[in-house]
Amino acid sequence: METTGIFELLNLETGEKLAWTEDEGLMYDYWDLLLSDRYVVLFKELRSVIAWDTYTLRQQARKLPCVFDHISLERDKLIMVDTEFEPPYTIHIWDLSSGCFRKINTFSDLCLWHVDADENILVAFEIDWDKHPPEVRQTKWNFTGQLLDKRQFNLSLSDRDVDGKILELSKSVIDLPRYSCRTYGHKRVRNLSHCGTQRREIHLMYDYAIDKLSAQWFDKAPPAFDYFNLPPVAVLTSKILYYWCRDRRWLMLFNADNISVLTRPYQFDAREIRVRKLLWPSASSQDGATADERERALLIFGDREVFGAATEDGIQLWFFNPNFTPDLPGAEPFLPVQESA
Repeated sequence: METTGIFELLNLETGEKLAWTEDEGLMYDYWDLLLSDRYVVLFKELRSVIAWDTYTLRQQARKLPCVFDHISLERDKLIMVDTEFEPPYTIHIWDLSSGCFRKINTFSDLCLWHVDADENILVAFEIDWDKHPPEVRQTKWNFTGQLLDKRQFNLSLSDRDVDGKILELSKSVIDLPRYSCRTYGHKRVRNLSHCGTQRREIHLMYDYAIDKLSAQWFDKAPPAFDYFNLPPVAVLTSKILYYWCRDRRWLMLFNADNISVLTRPYQFDAREIRVRKLLWPSASSQDGATADERERALLIFGDREVFGAATEDGIQLWFFNPNFTPDLPGAEPFLPVQESA
């Protein structure tokens, strides 16, 4: 007899819950999940992808032509970058509304890209870091692969020289974590590590509204940057990220505006029983949990209005906007465990 698993999607604004079933055996094959305001996209077996339209409940499935190194979802557009482990880099876009799947173009030194899902425009940036100052080639494409505009300019880094060899590993999009290259409205942001004798960081940001690429140099990247490319990280805005330090059981908050780091112990709820046993194992309460289970005991996520921490016991939701306090079905008041704070 076949068993099924249940996926559930909770709308924090309306409290509405959407659920659908999937073969339980297949559920464990999924290795990534992406969300937009309308679509849920699941990847499994490296090259298989399933997309659900949460408005119509229509499902689409596709076998991808290759393994893509970086995938992102912007509204109804799935953007996929393929490197085949070395340049050139190829960008494909799957329009989930029309079902159209297209190869846009191939790029030699792709470092940053932005998609405007409303205007069906791709903006790509190829940067030659070996030149001083770095040389940028910006191109603009429509989704049929037609080149609309191109220009070349130098990237201002306040007269700082970039060592291309030190930047080599970071500037590639191979195995680029999704949360280190993200879209915030009409802005696209990426962080590059410049790891010489002293750890530094280059913060790239493209503002589509004014068609401008800028770079910010951090001379002394704080400890949070050491974890930026490692899970579990929650990037709330283009300048604020949270990192969960499992060994110390605290949250590290990093603010790029003033280069500050704030740490706070995680406050457990009284009903978070299983996760406390996983994070505070004692000789008398060994439960046979694996290192991977302990590593994934607490997962974090969020945006500028909501931060969340998910465990087997439930989900903590922190609301930053006092005007956004939805009435969620099944939600209960927080019951702190005093010794955890």
